[in-house]
Amino acid sequence: MSCGGETWQASINLLMYNWRVISLEEHSSADGRPIWKFYYDGDCGLCCGAVKWLDRLDFDCRIAWIPFQSLEEPPDNLSWEGLDRSAYLVAGKGGRHEGFYAFRRLTLKMPSLWPLALIFWIPGIQAPGRVIYRWIAVNRYRLSRCGISDGMREPDSVSRATPNDDC
Repeated sequence: MSCGGETWQASINLLMYNWRVISLEEHSSADGRPIWKFYYDGDCGLCCGAVKWLDRLDFDCRIAWIPFQSLEEPPDNLSWEGLDRSAYLVAGKGGRHEGFYAFRRLTLKMPSLWPLALIFWIPGIQAPGRVIYRWIAVNRYRLSRCGISDGMREPDSVSRATPNDDC
C-alpha cells in the first residue's frame, strides 16, 4: 500500500473509533433536551450564519445552539474572554472542545457532516485547522456583513440562530 493509502486508512480507522465513542455517549438529558451545547458569538454575522446552516443540518436535533450573550454567567470552566475568542462545544459528559476542535467534533456528531469528517480527521490536519480557525475568529467581524462598529452593536443587524422548528 502506498504512503497516501496508509494515511487515508489511518484516518478512516480514527474516524470509525471516534464515531463509536460518540455513538455510545448520551444524546439527550432526562427531559429530552440535547446534552451537547455549542456556544458561539451571537453578535457576529458570520457566526450566526454558520450556526443557522449547522442547525438546518442537525436533523436529529442533537445540539443546542447557544449565543453566549444570552447567558447570565459563563458555563463551568469557561470565561467570557474564552467565549468571545472561540466557539465551544460542550459534549456529553463534560468533554469541552474549542474552536477548530469544536467543529471537528461536530463532523462526527451530525450525520449530515460525516463527509467532512474524512477531511477534519486526516492525521496532521490539526495544525493548519487551528491556524485557519484562529485567523477566521480574529477577523470574523471584518468577514461578516454585520458586526460591531464604533464599539456598539448595530440594531437589528444580527439575527440569532433559533432552534430547529422540528425539534
